Amino acid sequence: MWDETYTSVCRHHPDVIAAFESPYGRLALLLRHTLIPLPEDRARWLDDTRRVARAVVANLRSAGLVDDVTILQWQPLRQVAHVMRRWDCCYESDTAGDAELGDDASAFALTDGSRNASSGS
Repeated sequence: MWDETYTSVCRHHPDVIAAFESPYGRLALLLRHTLIPLPEDRARWLDDTRRVARAVVANLRSAGLVDDVTILQWQPLRQVAHVMRRWDCCYESDTAGDAELGDDASAFALTDGSRNASSGS
């Protein structure tokens, strides 16, 4: 179950945009990094997300978290949409600059993971 000490941990990590909790206590983190990296950026993206995820999860564990943690950047987009639609949002970053990635993921979630008809795709 989410604890306010976890909110404090997330606030200390500017790369965490949001945290979601499943009905079973599983935690999912949405990082500032893109959900779909370009092929030429993938290796750097993977290194960056691993580094951030390790630091955040280590701090959450130190704060008492024992449940599983999922990093949404590493999940299929349909899973990201499901989490954002169905799980409780326990933490949202206050940084206005974080809104774009969250909005993009939310828009994807609202379309049930399908492409927007107006996008031409």
